[in-house]
Parts: sequence; structure tokens; C-alpha cells
Amino acid sequence: MATAVAVRRPTRERGRRALAPRGRTAALERKVWTGPARRQRDGAQEAQRIALTCSAPPQGAERWPLAWLADKLVERKVVATMVRETGRVALNKTHARQG
Repeated sequence: MATAVAVRRPTRERGRRALAPRGRTAALERKVWTGPARRQRDGAQEAQRIALTCSAPPQGAERWPLAWLADKLVERKVVATMVRETGRVALNKTHARQG
């Protein structure tokens, strides 16, 4: 069967381990993929976030702490809410390094 669908042994084993606890019908009732999550911020908001990140950090800090960055963006009404992890991921994606 693995040869027929062009998968290698590790892929087959992972599938077997994933499906074994749920029974044979789990293979036929696979979860439907709903697509990627929609983007929360637009280009203007991203530009403001990057500009703030590249600006001078708060007094007493060498660079912008992510929690402070998120708080400042909410304070400036750039975004309604923002969690620290979102800021970290966005900085890594755009290669906008702090400091």
C-alpha cells in the first residue's frame, strides 16, 4: 500500500500510530483543513510596529522588551490588543531585530 501511494516507511508508521488509538474509521473521517488563519494586522499597522521597534527604547532598557512594545502599540491605538508572542513572531518574520 505504501508503494501505491508513494510514501516511505516512517510516514506509514506515523500514520499507523496516529490512527491506531482511534480505530479504522478515523482514516475515513479526517479533519477538514479550514485554511490559514486570517491576518490580524494590515501593512500600515506593521509599518508602525517596525518603526516603534527601531526607535529608541524606553529609558533604562537597552532594547524594547516585547511586553512593553505590545503595550505601547495598544496605548497608541495602533492595535486593539496584542500579546507578547505575536510581537516576537512578527519581528522574526520581518527580520526587524531589536536593539
